[in-house]
Amino acid sequence: MYLEIPSSILFVSLALFSPTWARYSKAPIPPDETVEHAKLLLASDGSSACEVTASLAPVARQCAKLALDSSIPTFFAPDESRELYAQQQGELVSACRVEPGGAADVSHILQAVKEAECHFAVRSGGHSVWTGASSTDGGITVSLSRINHVEVSDDRRTVRLGSGGLWASVYKTLEDEGLYVVGGRSATVGVGGLLLGGGMSYISKRYGFGMDTIIAFEMVLPDGSIARIDESTPELYWAMKGGGLSNFGIVTSFEVEAIEPLSKAFWFSFSSHAWDQVPAVVEETHSHLTEQETVDLDAVSLQLYIYNQEAGMPLTVIMQIHGNHTDADTVPPAFQSTTRIPTLAPSQPQMMTYYETLKMGEELGPPNGLRSQHSVTTFRPSKEAAMEIAVIVHDMFEKVKHIEGLYVNVAIQPIYRNILMLMAKRGGNSLGLEPDEGPMHLLSIAGIWERSADDDFMLSTVQSSMEAVEAVTKKHGVFHPYKYVNYAGRFQAGDVWMGFGKERLKELKRLQREYDPEQIFVEGGLNDGYFKLNRREVEAKDTPKDEL
Repeated sequence: MYLEIPSSILFVSLALFSPTWARYSKAPIPPDETVEHAKLLLASDGSSACEVTASLAPVARQCAKLALDSSIPTFFAPDESRELYAQQQGELVSACRVEPGGAADVSHILQAVKEAECHFAVRSGGHSVWTGASSTDGGITVSLSRINHVEVSDDRRTVRLGSGGLWASVYKTLEDEGLYVVGGRSATVGVGGLLLGGGMSYISKRYGFGMDTIIAFEMVLPDGSIARIDESTPELYWAMKGGGLSNFGIVTSFEVEAIEPLSKAFWFSFSSHAWDQVPAVVEETHSHLTEQETVDLDAVSLQLYIYNQEAGMPLTVIMQIHGNHTDADTVPPAFQSTTRIPTLAPSQPQMMTYYETLKMGEELGPPNGLRSQHSVTTFRPSKEAAMEIAVIVHDMFEKVKHIEGLYVNVAIQPIYRNILMLMAKRGGNSLGLEPDEGPMHLLSIAGIWERSADDDFMLSTVQSSMEAVEAVTKKHGVFHPYKYVNYAGRFQAGDVWMGFGKERLKELKRLQREYDPEQIFVEGGLNDGYFKLNRREVEAKDTPKDEL
């Protein structure tokens, strides 16, 4: 569900005006030349402060200090255009990428960038899709990729996960231990971003969102201190579960609930249907969410609309997963009605481990390094609204079908009441969703394409289509303001926080100011990527009334 580069910005003009920059090539520096390159930068003239708007050379000097004064791996002018999920992210070229090995390294880096006032970005898996979400133009990128541990406790009740781990590696390790955790459904999505953004999983119907299985956070706070945030620190613990993405510091590790799976493998089915079967598929999706949601906590059904560019046709898909049905030759009772809908091709269910589902998705999905736009909305079940949404989706497909290298889908996923009930664990999370608000549909639009020349058209089409969907759900009285942040588009930044409700948002903003008085993790601060609770003010001590 996470759809989860080749042009780069060149700084040629800086070479004409900065002798230091002339020696600091935009080309990636080989790792075995890092030390010599760092010495060269420090031997050159110039301020040690990070005056990003004036010149990138001072930032490079600070990178050099990090490279020489610590054992933290440092890579100058790294080319990450094909390592990041979205090409827009990779178009920003950082002065360097540093790869801390733990919380102490992160603390050292944070103190260094604060001292020199360097802009910096923090990255877990790099699946954010909009420019600057976890990348920086000429600043310092802090990649958490080396903080990727998977440690099972002696009593096998908890697992400690490094924030920079990828979910394929997590599940491969845990399956060897006979355990699961509530985690991602895409192989290359990072642990940190997924859990801090909510953590929707194939097993969420029974166990809840990933954020609600977090027992403790290990994090570096804005003042550089390393803290364990758990029920003994109730305010920040509450805030981190929902509002924690890049607002209160840098999470380096999560302690989460370990799960002994009911079965070693999932029953997995994927059926494709022609567009004339949309009414039947909508009926099935509605029935599953309204009538079957409490019948079987292991039965999960998702609906997708996909445009197959190669075949030149739109289609709808039903993806079904069962966590405790062990026979691939039979259909779980909760899914029997689906078998009556005609398919484009015979569907043969498979038994797959969680890790195998991730690898299958990696093989079938688009590669990294394409351009992307996402958006998301939530609404309560309504067959009438769902049929009107299908018309909007079809119209969107007609508009974009000519785009080169197109991958586009609309996913409609269930938020079951049991998921909402489990949000009350350990003092609850900061989302503010209540069981009586469910069940709900989570609808996301993901557009992926190849050429930057198509950016404006694709961005505007995805946005206008989402606005049309929300107009329909509001008309039918089933709109819900919750935005699952991991799927949200940049244009939805304000809407993401409005979904928390006025009083919760007020408290989150207050806590963010309290823990970050230097205004590091705010819009306009040294780390200003992704969805921020607050904006930087000229005087940190003067909090505007409208912020609270």
